[in-house]
Amino acid sequence: MEQMIRTVLEKKGIQVPAQDYPILVAQWESILVMKQHATKAKLRDFDIALCHSLKGGTLNEA
Repeated sequence: MEQMIRTVLEKKGIQVPAQDYPILVAQWESILVMKQHATKAKLRDFDIALCHSLKGGTLNEA
């Protein structure tokens, strides 16, 4: 998994310190687990929304 992440980031020109790859791998694995759980759930359209805000921003700021 680390090699796949490394390849994708390098293709995009993103440089990551070597010590950060285990963190990225753990984060990606947790995302895959959430995806599996969501795929198995019997949800109707629009039952759930998933948002990720960078740098602590709030959603729908007015």
